[in-house]
Amino acid sequence: MFNDSGPRRSGANETAMFINHDHRIVFLHIPKCAGTTVRRPLESLNQWDESGPHWRREHPELGFLDFAHLPLAVLRNHFPAAFASVLEYRSFALVRDPYSRFASSVSERLRWNGGVLPARLSRAELKKSLDTSIDYLSRPDSPSCCLPPGYIHFQRQRDYIVLDGEPVVDAVYPVERVARLREELNACLGADGMKLTESTPAAIHANAVLMYRYAGLRRAHRVVAPVMARLRRVLPASASRRIDDWMYVHRDQCARSLFASDYVRDFVSSYYADDVELYARVVRASGGEREQ
Repeated sequence: MFNDSGPRRSGANETAMFINHDHRIVFLHIPKCAGTTVRRPLESLNQWDESGPHWRREHPELGFLDFAHLPLAVLRNHFPAAFASVLEYRSFALVRDPYSRFASSVSERLRWNGGVLPARLSRAELKKSLDTSIDYLSRPDSPSCCLPPGYIHFQRQRDYIVLDGEPVVDAVYPVERVARLREELNACLGADGMKLTESTPAAIHANAVLMYRYAGLRRAHRVVAPVMARLRRVLPASASRRIDDWMYVHRDQCARSLFASDYVRDFVSSYYADDVELYARVVRASGGEREQ
């Protein structure tokens, strides 16, 4: 459910790469690829030395770094023990349609960096953030090996799957086939391991980006948010959901034409060309359908 109490803080809800030496499994959490629904139930089994908040902190060589989403090249060069586990253990990852992922990355940047809830944005403000992201990523000096924390959610998915032209991760599933990944992880955990169950609708949409349905509600956010927070404490869950349905709309419904515009799709097709091919190949291999 949408949380209108304020922006998220580093380490509050973030989940990251998972390594379990006992069962010899690794899950590489690619940003904005539904990894939270897989990673969070495994939290107590994570044996990666660098796991745990705060995820965004200083690294002696790399400076301020997002430890939650480290590409393979960074693991190889700076975290050799973790990289060895990726090579030696059964490794998993989820990938997502690059076009919908880019829209989600724009919203995530707003929440992390500006402390701005997407719900409070107008369509014009969302477009400004989108254009700023494209401008930064299009710069000739924009880093490719590992984007800075403010832009890590835009990191190419291929950087977590392929290294030096060779695939590294054993089992890669499209987000539409997360149930299959869950089944294979359960098999690796064995009869005595913690079992990943099918995610509830609330868990699946926990990170959904919502915007106010009406401009008047957006402008009155400072009044609306605390009133809604108090009402949710006393109203039945069904009543709260009905109010939310009236107040909020998913970002994609509000700004679908913006993210589907030619210049945005052209940018994604170019900047994420390898990811477009990767996702299509993974979908074909899984026997599934592309994300609509």
